[in-house]
Amino acid sequence: MNGTVSWQENFPLGSALRNGAAFKGPTAPEHVRDKQDTEVRNSGGRTPETKGEAVDPKARRTMATLKEGLSLLNAEGLVAKAVHVHDQLSAHAAQFPTPSPTLAALETAKEELLLTASAGAIDGGRSAHQAKRDPFRKLKDMLKQEADYVANVAKGDAQLILDGGYEVRAERKPSHLPVAPASLEALTPDVTNAVKIEWKGERTVRLYQVQMSTTDPAGTPVWNRWL
Repeated sequence: MNGTVSWQENFPLGSALRNGAAFKGPTAPEHVRDKQDTEVRNSGGRTPETKGEAVDPKARRTMATLKEGLSLLNAEGLVAKAVHVHDQLSAHAAQFPTPSPTLAALETAKEELLLTASAGAIDGGRSAHQAKRDPFRKLKDMLKQEADYVANVAKGDAQLILDGGYEVRAERKPSHLPVAPASLEALTPDVTNAVKIEWKGERTVRLYQVQMSTTDPAGTPVWNRWL
């Protein structure tokens, strides 16, 4: 990642950088050295304001979210998913006494797709492919409905979600506050009255903020946003 910023002669650019990096390549003219320093600070994004009733962070962390895991499945994968959900709900019937759709309906839809998929593998034509689409959508819709049922019973309990045959969505982790770049270079390009600042950025950082100080950063610097 790199940036190009201009300087004015009444705010000369010095060779010291607050994070310890020194200038490389062509240096700034003598009359603009040693009086001004620059700093690169990072901004990892703003924390959104929350409104309404406060929620205990510990309680929020204990609430698991069901993941359907259906979007990338082909016909064979959907059949395997239906078998797994059927087996899990059967094994934990005490926790899931009234599946919706019923296990019998889920089994029937699975067999219909399995039959058309097998016929399509033999035929290989467009008609067989089209015939498979309707049972595929039917079984997928039923697994979505079953996921809603499992989620309503589980009420955020991760183990119950797994017992119902579905996955638990990974918990989102807050991004860390990035540090200032350690390997920063400031070069004088061909453009008059400009300095080119280059640094290696982090993949998760959305915005870098360049600041400067007209006083020595080792003392009491006054940082002002530059870029």
